[in-house]
Formats: sequence, structure tokens, C-alpha cells
Amino acid sequence: MSKMSVWQLTSNQLSFELQIPEKSLDLFRDYLFHRFRELFSQADNFILPDDWSFINNILVLKFRDTQGLKMVKIDAIEKDLQDLDSNIEDFIKVLRTLANQHELNIMGFSQFLPIKGKWVAPISFFIRSLQKQKLEEALHRDIRFMDTWISLILNRLNRKNDKETIGLFKLIREALDEHNYSEILKLIKSFKTKENPSFLDLLTESEFFYKIRQIYKFKKMSLNEAPFKNIRKNENVLEIDLYFNDNHFGKIKRPSVQELWDELMENSHITRLLVYSDLKTPPNPLKILRNNEKIVEWIDLHRDQQIIVIKNRGKPLPKRGFLYVYEFGDIDQIQKKRKFINFVKNHPILEKYLNKIPIEEEDGFTNRYQRKDLAEIIFKNCGLFAVQGPPGTGKTYLAAEVVAKFLKNNPYAKILVCSKEHLALNYILKKVVERLNYEKTEFRAFRSLSYIKQTTSTIESYIKEFLSSNIMKEIGSYKWKNGSEIWYHAQESLVQEYDLRNLSLAISSASIIFCTTMDRTFYQLINKKSFDLVVIEEAGKSYPSELLHTICLGHRVLLIGDQNQLPPYQIRETEEALRIWEDILKRVKSNSRLNEDLQKRFGYDYLKLKNFYNIYSSFDMQQLCWLKPFETLFNLLPAEKKYVLDQQYRMERPLSNVIGRVFYNREFKHKKKPEKPLIGIIPEEYDVPMLWIDTPHMTEYMDATDDPEKIGMRVNFYELSILITYLKLLKPIKSIDLIILTPYNDQKDLFLESEELKNVCSELTNKPFKELIRTTDEYQGHEADLTILSLVRNNTLYAASSWGFIIEPERLNVMFSRTKSRQVIIGCTQHIIRNSHEERIKIFHNLYLEYKKEGIFVSSENFLENQEKNKERENSE
Repeated sequence: MSKMSVWQLTSNQLSFELQIPEKSLDLFRDYLFHRFRELFSQADNFILPDDWSFINNILVLKFRDTQGLKMVKIDAIEKDLQDLDSNIEDFIKVLRTLANQHELNIMGFSQFLPIKGKWVAPISFFIRSLQKQKLEEALHRDIRFMDTWISLILNRLNRKNDKETIGLFKLIREALDEHNYSEILKLIKSFKTKENPSFLDLLTESEFFYKIRQIYKFKKMSLNEAPFKNIRKNENVLEIDLYFNDNHFGKIKRPSVQELWDELMENSHITRLLVYSDLKTPPNPLKILRNNEKIVEWIDLHRDQQIIVIKNRGKPLPKRGFLYVYEFGDIDQIQKKRKFINFVKNHPILEKYLNKIPIEEEDGFTNRYQRKDLAEIIFKNCGLFAVQGPPGTGKTYLAAEVVAKFLKNNPYAKILVCSKEHLALNYILKKVVERLNYEKTEFRAFRSLSYIKQTTSTIESYIKEFLSSNIMKEIGSYKWKNGSEIWYHAQESLVQEYDLRNLSLAISSASIIFCTTMDRTFYQLINKKSFDLVVIEEAGKSYPSELLHTICLGHRVLLIGDQNQLPPYQIRETEEALRIWEDILKRVKSNSRLNEDLQKRFGYDYLKLKNFYNIYSSFDMQQLCWLKPFETLFNLLPAEKKYVLDQQYRMERPLSNVIGRVFYNREFKHKKKPEKPLIGIIPEEYDVPMLWIDTPHMTEYMDATDDPEKIGMRVNFYELSILITYLKLLKPIKSIDLIILTPYNDQKDLFLESEELKNVCSELTNKPFKELIRTTDEYQGHEADLTILSLVRNNTLYAASSWGFIIEPERLNVMFSRTKSRQVIIGCTQHIIRNSHEERIKIFHNLYLEYKKEGIFVSSENFLENQEKNKERENSE
């Protein structure tokens, strides 16, 4: 079948000539796609090519550089091996790969010396039908190569008189001579593989520090001193100490029980579970709970004191101790993130980036390509390609375009499409499927969704047909031979269950897999599968533990995000946690007692961090940039491997200009088609793209304050009254595409609790009321014809604290860029101006100044007065 039995090495590529019949070429190309996916899934075992091709019956592996590849001379194996810079760990790695592959009848590894424990993939990895004689020759050469290597290792071990290891290597040699690969794989388990610690471990453990902040010291209160009545027999009232000194981390900032309760109830209204400990030192809240004896239910809390009510499930609670929130979902996420980071930290796809620190370009970045050519350039690219997509510039359209064109050009390809959140992923799926159907491109899609999500969430109809359970239904629709349909009926009985066989079948049969970046499907993919194309949306919102593993699964990877919109969740807290760990690990070097205590408390996960410090002495604070991996990779990539979308399709021109100038230092190319979805709905005097209803400062009008009860609640009743008044002006001639935004959960709750607001909204839109009221953070990636934004803050606090977290540029960008047609801002401009000298408020102040150039401002007093006059006029008529 072949003219050559080995790779031919020429300038930066390996080639092999084949003789495939014309009628079998398409089938063989499909097979090659499959084999290369298999190769890329084993990045720890093989030296990966940058690309490959099969043209004119010649298979080519393309490398960036082949200078490191050294061919082995059959008559000089010992000399070549002596020149090899390797150790026992490298030998064990290559032996494991060789044993696994020989069992699959893949031979011929010894044409090239391995590099750092990795082989060049032999011809037989791709061409399984080599002549028997050639396979036997390749087998004997492989055995001879490994036997010679064992001899060299034994010589070194004899000099060290390491009898135990010598005995193991002699047993390996015997098993190798007998081709007993299962025995080899058992023997090499005796060698412990050293784990290479990475700064990514420290970044990831810092993500989990919020769980340590949620440990509280408690003291049982007597019923006489408890500020609650009707406490039942199995209930206890606990006084919580927020400010206790953690034995290892000292005094750390913890959320109040009210803040924690609100956060937990925001995510779910089921009863919260707490784990209690009677230890003298704080527990480890990051571990899986092995028994349920120390779990209690958190059922109530005091409005402003640090006092809670719990319900016992088992043994009586001790008088004093520690408590922390236990959510299995959190622990599951932590376990996944640790596994994913362990997979990526030595992966060759990221290796060349992880040791670099990006240098910001002084003059900004200029696109090398025209937008019309972008999709084709991306899918022809090998490795990473990053696209920054400002608001409304067509990120999802680009993702769908790339997937559709790639699949059309490569019908046998496998594609993975990911996003951090379900809502965004479903929207991408919808757009991709619409495009493929429109172009009549054949595909099979699979939307991975947990069994819990499938049974507890409302799933859009267009999603249901792509769930794993429908794979079995599709198979059942085929024509079956007599008797064989019994297999289908047996499997069909499992369709309603979340069966791993269905999941495996769905993954194997789909040409496009859609899943969130933290989906459990990755357990089925890591080190087992790879993809011809990976597309990742919302990359800018992801930590390394939520993003990098998806990159490592692709031969071509398209990252889409925006470093100027919301960063990873609570990134400032994670940065602070990293500095806390940094300080601890420095102290450990001279404090053996602290080292023992931390090891006892956190076990292996602490040792991982300590080993990193033992090797590298310290953490390079410049590597903090990797907490934002999308931004870091975008800055590291060369100009030909990145692009900034600059054509605006969402916002009206005035708002588009403001967002472009303030957050991107240039105006967008305006491509939005003329449309007037709100014509006749908004009164003419207020029917403008940008309207700011300016409220008075609370020093002039006390009712406009953001904290009327002085308890730290971010609520503004005055802005609620303005909102209701504005909405009553609208004429509901049709259902309005409306969204009401606010930065604060407290204000969101105030809106949701307002019956008057609910009644007004019910007359304006068909949307459920709960879906109308959103925080700005949860609405990134979404848009509406009419958006109304309540800024809330209005106080006498000083400088940045007067506005809090909303002045972060990324958050401001998201807050002001959700609008397709008409935007209404309700807030106090004097509150911006009063603090404009503060450095952190300068961007907000600049945004206000740009808004003045393009928008219309009306004082809330005049606005309310005009509406009163209109009412009087209507009543008199």
C-alpha cells in the first residue's frame, strides 16, 4: 500500500506517501480527521504537529520547528540514547505510551528519539493497514530500542546500588521481551509521577477563598436572651462572631449573615445547610462531607444583628464552635476546577503562553484583516485566534458564521461550542442551528444539560431536540433488521434517565457539541477527545479554571470575549485572597508549626501550593494578569491571530458614539439598520435615543437618598417613583421589548416587591415581571428595545465609596450598552460631579460628559411637575 515505511523529514515537516484508490479518498479523509483528533487528545504522550494535510496521496505533518527531532540510527541506538537528555520519569512516560499503543497494534515509535517523555506519532498511528511484515519490523525495533534504554538505566542504578528499582526494571525487561503489555502497565504504577506545581494552582485556590470567608464562629444563646419567640425544641439561636481571628489567616473580612443570606437566597430559595464543627481551630470548608451528622438547617436570621436560627438534624449542637455554608454544587465546582487546571498546566497548546507576561501596546491594536474575510481566516488558522467583541458588534453572528463555514468545508469535522452561562449558550445554539439549516448543511448537534437542569428548568423547545435522550429516539426511527430492534427497545427504556451510555453515544455521534465551560461532559472529554474546532463565547468573564481546559481540546480555537466588559466574578476578592496565600506561604518557611497545621487542615491542596513555593521561592505578581486569561491571551497573541470587531449593529448612533469613545477610545462603524420599534409608544418629547432623568442630590432633597433607613441597604424609593411615573406615560399599542436594570440586588428586590410597578408593567409587555427586572451584571450579553437604568446611589459618602462597585469601567460599559432603541437613565448627576476629582470616578465622569453631548437631560422635578400638569389637564377635559 505504501512506498515508504518511515516518515520522510524535510523542512519543518514529516511526510508519507500513500496509494489510496480514488473512490476511497473521502472515506480516508474522514478517517484521518478521526485519527488526528485522537492524536490531539493525547497531548501528554505525543509531540503535536501544528497542522496536517493530505493532498495528492501524501500525508504531511507540519511543525513550527523540526530541529529538535533526531532520527535514531538502527546501528547506533545506544549512542543516540546516551545523547538523550532524559530521566527515569521520561522513560516511564514513553514506556506507558508505547505499551498502550502496541496493544492497539500501533508500532514504529523508535524512528525518532522522544522529547521530554513524548513520542513522534508513528506511521501506523494513522495507517492501521500496514503490511504485517513492516509492523513486525517496527515492533522488533521498538523492543530493541527500549531494551537498550533499560540497559543504560540499569548501569546507572547499579552504580547507586538501588536494588529495589533494579529489580523493577528487570521485571519490566522480561515483560517487554514477552510483549506482556498489561504486566508492564501494572509494573510502572510502582513509579510515582511527580506533579509539576504551577502558579495556576495558586490562582485557582485563591478563587475558593470565598468559602473560607464564609466560616463563622458561633455561640449558643439561651432562650431568655434570644431575640426570637416560639423557638421549637429542635431549634437553636446562635450568636455569630464575624471578627474572630482565624488561626492561619488572621482577621479576614467576612460577609454579614444578612449579606450571606441574601446571596444564597438570590441563587435558590431552598433551605440552606450549615456544617458545624466543635474543633478549636476553623475547619476546611473545601472538602467533600463524608457524613451528615454535623449538618444543620439555617431557617431564619435577625434583621440587623448577627444572630441566626438553625434547626438540628441529629446530635445536639455544641455550646461553641464554627459554622460554614455547605452546598454540594460549590464543592462539585471546586473539584472540577482543580481537575481542569491539573489538565492544562503542562499542556503543549498553552505551554508557550503561560510563561509569558504580556506587554501592552502603546498605540493600541489595529486589525490586519477586513471583516468580510474574518471567518475564513479564523477557520484556516491553527491554534488560538482571539476576537474582542464590544457590545452589539456581532459576536454571536461571527461564532455562527465560523461554525457554519467550517462544517461546510469539513463535513467530517467535530466542533465544540462553549459559553460560561446557559442563557448565552442557548442563544449561540439557536443562531448556529438557524444558519446551518438555512444553508442546508448536514449536522447532528448535542446540547449537554445535566439531568437536574432537564427536570427542574424550563427548557426552550428548540433546545429539547438536541438533548442526549433524543439520540435514542432518532436511532429508533431507523429501519432495523428483524431481531436487532430489541437493542433499541432496551436502550429506549433508559431514555428518561440521565444514562452515561446515552451521553457517550451523543458525544460520539454529534458533529457539534454545545456545553457550558464547567459542564460535567468535560470528564468524558479531557484526555479522551479533541476537536477540529473549538469556539468559546463569553471568554472575558472566565477564570483560568473556567476557560483554559476548553482551549486545550481544540486543534483550532476561537476565543470570543471583551476585556472591557465584566471580568471574572469577584476578581478583586480573588486578588486579595492570592495576596493572603502569598503571605502565608512566605511565613511557612520559617514556621514549622504553621506548616503542620495547614497540612492538617487542607491536606494535599495545601501541599500543592507549598511545593510551588519550594521550587519557585515566590509568586511573580505580574502573573496576576492570568486571573483574566482572555485579556492576557489577547495581548500575547501576534497581530495576525486576533481581531477587534468594530461594526455596531445594536445601538442607535448617539449611544454607539458614547460607548465607543469612552470605553474603546474610538467610535464604532455604525451599521445598524434604521428601525423604529417604539414609535407611537413613547411621548414625542421623550422619544429620544438617550434620556437622563436627573434626580436632586440628597442634600437638597432628602427623599432622594439611597439608604433612607441608614442600615447599609442600597435602595432608592424616589427612583422607583420616577420609574413608575415614566412607565405610565407609555402607550401600550403592542407588547414592548422592555428591561429594567439596576446594579444592586436590594433595588431589584424593591422593584419586584412593588405591586404598583408590577401592575403598570403587565399593561406594557407580555414578559413575566420577574424577567423584566434584572441586575446589570446578570444582563451582560442581552439587549432590549427600551432599557431603563436606575443608578440608585445618592449619599454624602466620600470619593469612590459614594458610588461603590458600579464605577468599575467594565461594569459601566455593560450598564450603558444594553439598549437597541431607547435608553432612560434615572440617577443623580450632581452625585457624579461632586466626586469627579477622585481618580476611580474619572471614567464615570467622562461618561456623563459624553452623554451630555449626545443625550437629553431633564430634571426629575420638572419631569414630575409636567406629569402632574398633564393629569390635571386630562381631568379637566
